[in-house]
Amino acid sequence: MRIIFETLPFPAVIGRVCTHMCEDICVLFDTGGPLAIRHLKRYAADKFDDYSKIIDVPRRKFINKRVAVIGGGPAGLTAAYYLSIQGVKVTVFEKLPALGGFMKTGIPRYRLPQDVLDKEIGFILSHGVEVRLNTEVGRDISFEEIMNTYDAVFLAVGNQKPRMTGTPGSDAPNVVHATEFLRRVSFGERPDVGENVVIIGGGFTANDASRTSLSSGGPRTST
Repeated sequence: MRIIFETLPFPAVIGRVCTHMCEDICVLFDTGGPLAIRHLKRYAADKFDDYSKIIDVPRRKFINKRVAVIGGGPAGLTAAYYLSIQGVKVTVFEKLPALGGFMKTGIPRYRLPQDVLDKEIGFILSHGVEVRLNTEVGRDISFEEIMNTYDAVFLAVGNQKPRMTGTPGSDAPNVVHATEFLRRVSFGERPDVGENVVIIGGGFTANDASRTSLSSGGPRTST
């Protein structure tokens, strides 16, 4: 775990949702199989409920530098962690009411349990990271004010804007992008999916939307 945390503060998350494509080109692939690196990370991370019991990172004293991180997803929180242990005062601005970004809004809880996400985010915040939820830059605080207040700004706004098909009818009220559907469910909503659901696509997001729609009351789902 100490080795993992040198470059990654989300081993339990990665251990569950990473597509582990690196295993396809592992140097050991032809000599008995690749290292199951994703499962190894998960096994190590799940051994500890509290990382602070085994990971005692020597924190530098405050170096009189302040950084604003715009976006509380995996990139923003990773930057916040490594900056904070270097003695930088970090403030994370997140427009949603919870941290995690797509880990929170795009991955259903049956694949990534909330307590797993809370454990890893909590450890990052324990290093003195300040968080401002429900704060959208440009609406609740100006970018100019941030630039004038902080020594540097790290943009981690993500890429969650959905792309619709653009076909006739795709703007109908009962057509919704899968990522938006998953986001609403992740915050406790129970969308009325009706009796039949059609999902366009066959990847991870499509399968997550399919299973989530079934649990939301849709008895029949076609992907």
